[in-house]
Amino acid sequence: GGSKRLPGKNVIRVAGRPVIDYTVQAAIKSDLFDHIIVSTEDSDIAECARVCGAEVWERSRELASDLSTMDDVMKDVLERFKNKYDAYPKTFCCLLATSALRSFEDIRESFLMLKSGDCDFVMTYKEYESSPHEALKIGENAELTPMWPNIMFQKRWERPHLVKDAGSVYWLDTKSFLEQETFYGNNLKGYLIPAERAIDLDVPHDLELMEYFMNKYNSETEGV
Repeated sequence: GGSKRLPGKNVIRVAGRPVIDYTVQAAIKSDLFDHIIVSTEDSDIAECARVCGAEVWERSRELASDLSTMDDVMKDVLERFKNKYDAYPKTFCCLLATSALRSFEDIRESFLMLKSGDCDFVMTYKEYESSPHEALKIGENAELTPMWPNIMFQKRWERPHLVKDAGSVYWLDTKSFLEQETFYGNNLKGYLIPAERAIDLDVPHDLELMEYFMNKYNSETEGV
């Protein structure tokens, strides 16, 4: 609840609905979950999440600071889950509330990758809009130098294919996560989603983009 660049971003309204509602409804519609839990320290987010149909587990102030990580939050939720139900879940999924454009099909299809047993971690990813190999470093006196000169001047097809974490769906084998304490564990596979379904609310410009694509998606599906 303490976002500084876009205050109230978890419950800000997009196309007439609180942004968190899109994530909760996608989780419900996927029909995969025994528990849909929202972890928050914020009373407004908690109330909105309950209305949307999620369970709410209060998060400590320490885990809501700028220094806390999603790894820390998930370890806390898993330990509390074990204390309440006498066992860890076999697998779990982290869905960021501000990634409202991911679909329930994205959740289902990425889960199938984990369910197959070929990996222990799955995350959605997207392509870079421009090549990260062409990055430049800015020095103290505004001088520019290539970040990776040995790669920058290679032919485009000779460079490694780099992609970016989309920040919307993370499936994890609980045992592997607790051993490695990271979403980027060994045996990680990716599920590709288009850039517009990977928009995450962080700054006001993101809100404009999300509003545009959400209205576009709603208009396309109204006649289906």
